[in-house]
Amino acid sequence: MNTNAIVLIIVTAIAALVLVGMLVGVVFKTRSRKRGAAGGSISEEIEAAARETPRAVITPHQHPSPDHPNE
Repeated sequence: MNTNAIVLIIVTAIAALVLVGMLVGVVFKTRSRKRGAAGGSISEEIEAAARETPRAVITPHQHPSPDHPNE
């Protein structure tokens, strides 16, 4: 092999490593945003919180009181 082929192989290998590193970085940043504080996905934590919260606290405006019939 001549010198140009060796340099081309080395540069290509370095470029491939840089691209793989960037891909790993993007995947890591993207996945970490989808996780909540407890380690589960955010949607799973919202569903768990909704199950634990009493319905009267979640939707007080959907049950109008007799004092205010226009609500």
